[in-house]
Amino acid sequence: MWLKEAPFGDCHRNGATGMGHGSTGVRGQYTGYNAPDDNAYVERVIRTLKEEEIWPNAYDTLAEARTAIESYISYYNNDRIHSALGYRTPNEFAATHLTLGVRDTLGGGVGGR
Repeated sequence: MWLKEAPFGDCHRNGATGMGHGSTGVRGQYTGYNAPDDNAYVERVIRTLKEEEIWPNAYDTLAEARTAIESYISYYNNDRIHSALGYRTPNEFAATHLTLGVRDTLGGGVGGR
């Protein structure tokens, strides 16, 4: 899983309804009955963002927080390796995945359903 952009606010606090998330360009997706663990992946990414960037830092302004989080997301996607992705970055994994045209490039079920 890789991050597209900073997850500021949520549909309950910012007045958005349904699955749309306003001007962020992020579209929500309901998980099917046969994929109950989908939310766990998203929750883990958000927790990692909080543990590695948000909680250890004190931001003076919202703009400073946005800049720092956007920088972290770039790091997360381009530089931070993930054991679940075969010790590749999310972007490396996605490039391999798209190039091969297969759902599972690890052979162990990660990323494919």
